[in-house]
Amino acid sequence: MRKAKKQTLFYQESTQTIRQAPENYLIAHKHGSSWNCDPDLACNKKFAIAVFTALLDYNTKYGSGLGILKSAGFENDPQTISK
Repeated sequence: MRKAKKQTLFYQESTQTIRQAPENYLIAHKHGSSWNCDPDLACNKKFAIAVFTALLDYNTKYGSGLGILKSAGFENDPQTISK
């Protein structure tokens, strides 16, 4: 039996996106100075809801990608990938 890989979120600096690993599904992207939650339809819905809920806060919406991950409850394993 195959062991399922752990799903998590990561922030990719070069494209200013928040994505789901290991599948690389888009969850949110930065447009100008604010973030938009525009998730891929195949992504984990709980992750998308957590990020969307975090973006409802004004300070988070205009903050950094890692700040959004921390507000969404991923403070234990936020990852930044530069390329």
